[in-house]
Amino acid sequence: MRPALQKALARVAELWSEPRARLLAGAIVLVAFLALLAVALLPSSQPAPELLHTPITVARSLSPTAALFGDQIEAEIVVYTDDRRIDPASVRVDTDFRPYEVVATKRDGSGRGNVSLLRTRITLSCLSPACLAPREGSRVFQFRPLGVSYRQGEQGHTLQGPWDPVRVHSRLGQSPQLVDAPPDLENHVRVPPRVAQLVLALIAAALALLGATLVVTGLWPRFPYSLRRWRRLTPLEQALAQLDAAAGIDDEGARRRVLDQLATRLNEHDLAALEHHSRALAWRQAAPEPEELDLLGEHVRGSLNGSVRP
Repeated sequence: MRPALQKALARVAELWSEPRARLLAGAIVLVAFLALLAVALLPSSQPAPELLHTPITVARSLSPTAALFGDQIEAEIVVYTDDRRIDPASVRVDTDFRPYEVVATKRDGSGRGNVSLLRTRITLSCLSPACLAPREGSRVFQFRPLGVSYRQGEQGHTLQGPWDPVRVHSRLGQSPQLVDAPPDLENHVRVPPRVAQLVLALIAAALALLGATLVVTGLWPRFPYSLRRWRRLTPLEQALAQLDAAAGIDDEGARRRVLDQLATRLNEHDLAALEHHSRALAWRQAAPEPEELDLLGEHVRGSLNGSVRP
């Protein structure tokens, strides 16, 4: 591993040991969780659409408009209505694509604000001689105009619009022909919105759990670990740990109590000299100094030949 990378990792480990660093990391993760949750669950803030031509707008298309004999043609009619002026349920679409036959029809509707949408998709096919094009040429079909009827108040109305002509070429021609529907060679992967929202919600939940864990470890960084480690210590090891802690605080009474308790534990291990020294420090007139507690701890550990864990 390169020295620069080792130095960077060491610096990260040093920062991570600080509770404040874990608190900051937890706060950042929680902010990311809230932002992701807002994207996943909050409704869209897009404004309600306005119609191009009130109270109704009709869009229509044929695809392809240049095809080979036997190809299917897709017709799409999209009707937008102003719900304040037109009842969407009154909208009717009238089509006539003869000599083509209707293979499939799909209708769906949606709405936002005061605008409703009715979309009709029609699949057309013709394999009869009526649709056969000349061997060296083409045939043009002009379908009947589209009719859209609706009611506005008590009155009925009908809109009509022409279709673009469809040119059909023979498959038996010797020269290549132009078509406006080439084969699709790309793979289109579209994730359903509900699946995307579920995935984002799961990621947000994971970020929330991670952020909460970081905050907890930042506020309460060592207690669970220290408690487990404390329970594994012997009584003498616990007394020595308390001696080390007492040396780092400015509390004369705590130092005297810890020294007296350590003397009791030393008596249990037949260390009379160290016991007397510990009690002498505990109950002499002058306050025990931190350096004296540190030196006593070193003597005790040295007398036990390393059998006491630091």
